[in-house]
Amino acid sequence: ADVLKALGIKNVDVVGCPTWFVNGRNQPEIRKKEFSELRHPVFHTCWEPYTEWHALWNRAVLENMLPFPDPRFVIQSEFNFLPYLIMNRDPLQAGLAITQEDLQKSVNAICAHFALSETDVLENQKIRNMFEIFSDMNKWGEFMKTRDVAFGFRIHGNVIALKNGVPAINIVTDSRVYEMCSLFKIPFVQVNQLASSDLNFRKIYENADFTEMNKIYPKLLDNFVAFLNKNGIKHFFD
Repeated sequence: ADVLKALGIKNVDVVGCPTWFVNGRNQPEIRKKEFSELRHPVFHTCWEPYTEWHALWNRAVLENMLPFPDPRFVIQSEFNFLPYLIMNRDPLQAGLAITQEDLQKSVNAICAHFALSETDVLENQKIRNMFEIFSDMNKWGEFMKTRDVAFGFRIHGNVIALKNGVPAINIVTDSRVYEMCSLFKIPFVQVNQLASSDLNFRKIYENADFTEMNKIYPKLLDNFVAFLNKNGIKHFFD
């Protein structure tokens, strides 16, 4: 909005991402469990390990999640992980549909993504069982309801958790996500304020406060509805 106004475009309203308002007036209040009660986290990492920096951060997130009994990683655009997922969920289908070359490429991609060895990827049972993927938003939402908390880089993966009543904390890398988290009051940490080696999920979780996010949601929804009404856009909120 500030950039547009600086360019002379004045008819600008800040409403945020429409995804945030999919529940309308029925957004559940977000409440945290005690950290000691957490068992089923879901997490997201940087979408591609283009550099060593990405891999170190992805590894740091993974290391913070693996101590939990049932950590899960939701594939969003990491489609080269799919042969590995299929191999671990349905070996018969994998044997019929996936070549050894495709499987090796998938293992290599996961090794690069998380800075892991091939032994880690092939023998660690938590890693073998942690990947999920969804092509149906409702099924993704139902899965999220089985989780205790969401954590990581992917803002819309975390938004899906929050829309289903699950606490979520974002790792912010750019101004786009920073502005979304700031507007909606989603708890977050910024990568330019700590090193990947200092990532401490317990500390981040215990410091996360969802009070303001819960409180401001109705006001932001009213603002969004006013924007739609002003521009003659039909909606289902009222």
